[in-house]
Amino acid sequence: MTYFFYIHTIGVPLFFLVLTVITGRLEKRMVWQYGEPGPQPPYPDPSRYGERWAYGALLSGFRPLGWAADPRTPHYRQNYGFFVSPEGDCLVVVCAGHIFKLKSQSTTIYTATTDGKVYYTTDKLNGMQIDLLGHWMNQLAPVKTLPELLKRHRDLLQDKKAIAQLFPPGKEMDEFKRMRSERYGVMARHGLIVYKDRMDTYWHFTLWGALRYTFVNFSIGFVRVLTNGYVFRCV
Repeated sequence: MTYFFYIHTIGVPLFFLVLTVITGRLEKRMVWQYGEPGPQPPYPDPSRYGERWAYGALLSGFRPLGWAADPRTPHYRQNYGFFVSPEGDCLVVVCAGHIFKLKSQSTTIYTATTDGKVYYTTDKLNGMQIDLLGHWMNQLAPVKTLPELLKRHRDLLQDKKAIAQLFPPGKEMDEFKRMRSERYGVMARHGLIVYKDRMDTYWHFTLWGALRYTFVNFSIGFVRVLTNGYVFRCV
């Protein structure tokens, strides 16, 4: 009885932690994981998750920027929908699809601020990646609609007294790409990741980065799930 107790309470979680560290160390990831945007989602979405959240964005006055596929085909069959707020302060990314056989769904609202930070709010835990350097601050808000997610996001910005840096009209995707490239560049300079090609397109964690990311991400994510996102609200 005691033997099986230790296996389930210690052995299983430890196995997945070690597996996550190894995956983070070896998996080749992309700085810019989106293809060229088009007018329609490239893949069917039987769950209609993407459709529902896209409709919520349109009802909230967001302007569509297009739908892109994940270029890591054939195993990453994901649709990415992009929308920008009327004020130009929020960029929404709706993700719907599958990674191998696993369902992948999340909606995330991004806002860059004048102090060089980026705040983002997402409805699913798999839609976030803890920034070990504290430049990209995220919030989990497991709500059901885009207006609810937007309210939680704007409440966070107000609480943090954050001043938004508007996305330039007509160049929102270029700015979002620049933001992501800058993020990973900072991580590389701090020894958390290394690039895999000369164009700085692909990267993976260093051993130190994989260890830190795994334990920080797991700990914070576990507490967030238990508290519905209210503990470790913004990290």
